[in-house]
Amino acid sequence: MLQVYEGMMPLRVLEEIRNWKKREKEHSLLVRSVVPALEAGYTSVLGLWEHSFEQAEQTAVQWIRAALDSRLPFSPYDIDAVFELIRVSTIESQQFVRLLRKMQENSEVLRTRAEHLAVVRHVISESEYFIGLFQFVNNDPPRELYYGVPQVHAYSAIPAPGIAHQQQPHTTDRAEQAEALTATGEGTWSQQPPSQQPITVEGQKLPPLPYAYDALEPYIDAETMRLHHDKHHRSCLEALNNAKLMLASARQADDYVLMKHWQNECTMHGVGHYLHTLFWLSMGPQGGGEATGTIAADITSSFGSFEVFQSLFTAAANSVEGAGWVVMAWSPLNNQLEIVHADKNNHLSAWPVIPLLVLDMWEHAYYLQYKNNRRDYIDAWWHTVDWQQVNERLSQARSTNWPSL
Repeated sequence: MLQVYEGMMPLRVLEEIRNWKKREKEHSLLVRSVVPALEAGYTSVLGLWEHSFEQAEQTAVQWIRAALDSRLPFSPYDIDAVFELIRVSTIESQQFVRLLRKMQENSEVLRTRAEHLAVVRHVISESEYFIGLFQFVNNDPPRELYYGVPQVHAYSAIPAPGIAHQQQPHTTDRAEQAEALTATGEGTWSQQPPSQQPITVEGQKLPPLPYAYDALEPYIDAETMRLHHDKHHRSCLEALNNAKLMLASARQADDYVLMKHWQNECTMHGVGHYLHTLFWLSMGPQGGGEATGTIAADITSSFGSFEVFQSLFTAAANSVEGAGWVVMAWSPLNNQLEIVHADKNNHLSAWPVIPLLVLDMWEHAYYLQYKNNRRDYIDAWWHTVDWQQVNERLSQARSTNWPSL
C-alpha cells in the first residue's frame, strides 16, 4: 500500500478513519432502533453520539478532499496532524465503549433481554477492533515511513478532545504556501473549509426493486429492504458516479497518485453496485426450494448434490469475516460452478469468474431483523432464491467466449 500511495499514504489512513466513524454513527442508530424501549436518558445520549460521529466522519472527508484538491505530497506537519486525528478519534471511541458498558450494567431493559445485550456487545467489539487497529498505527510505525517530499499544507490544527471536529482543513496553492513559510517558518492554519465546487452526480441510476419492499417477508422484512435498497445501495451508486468524475479529472491532470486513489474507489463502489443489483435479482417472492433447470444439473456436476452445495455455500457465508459477500459463480476457465468469497468488494475485481447467485453478508443486509444471528439470516434467505433468474444468468455466462490459458 505504501508503494501505491507513496507521499499520499496518510490519505489511506484518513479513508479508514472516515469508514470507522461512519460505522460507529450507524451503530449509534442501530442500538436505538433494535432496543426501542431503551431508557430515555440512554436514547438521548446515543443520539448525541450519532451527531458526534457524524462530525468526525465529515472532518475526515474534508481532509481527504483537501488533500486531493491540493495535489501535493503530505508534509511532516500534515502527518503529525493526521496522527493527532487518530488520537482524538480513538479517545472518542473509548468514551463511547465506556457508555455502552455502563448501559450493560445499569439498563433494566438490556439486562432483561439477551438479544438486546448481544447487539450492544457486538457494537462494543466493533469499536474495540478499530481502537486496537489505530492504536497500533499511532504507536508502532515510525512516522518517517509516511513522509513524502517536504511540503506544507495549510490544514487546520486538529482540535483537542472536547472540541473535536469543529475545524476543517483548508488548502492553498504553492505561492501562498511559500509566502506563509517566509512569514512564519511553518505555514498558516485556517478554520475555513476547502473551496469545493458542487459535483453533479451523473452516470448510472439506481435500479428499482423488482418487487415490493414487503414481498420477501417473513424472510426479509420491508424495513430492511427499504433501508438496504434506498439508502445503502443508493449511497454506493452515488459514490461510484462521483469517483468516475474524479477519476476523469485526475486523468486529465495526469496525476498518477490520484488516478490510483479514484480507481480504487471506482472498483470498490462499482463492484458493490454490481453485486447489489444481482442480489435483488437473485431473490423473489416465489423463490426458494431446490434448484431447477440447467443450474440444478451443473450444481450436481460441480458439487455432487444440491444438499452438498447448499451446505458449502451456507458455511462460506457464515464464515465471511466482518462484512462481504459469498458468490456462486461460473468459471469459464474450469467449465464448472465455484463458490467464492468477497470479504471486501475490491476482492471481486480480478476474479476470472461470472457471478450467478450472490448473498450480501454486510451487516446492513440483516442486522435490523436478525441482529447478530447471521446463520438465521442465511437459512431464511434460501427461501427467497429465484432459480429462474439464476438459470438465465447461467445461460448468458455459458455463452461467454473466454480465452483459454
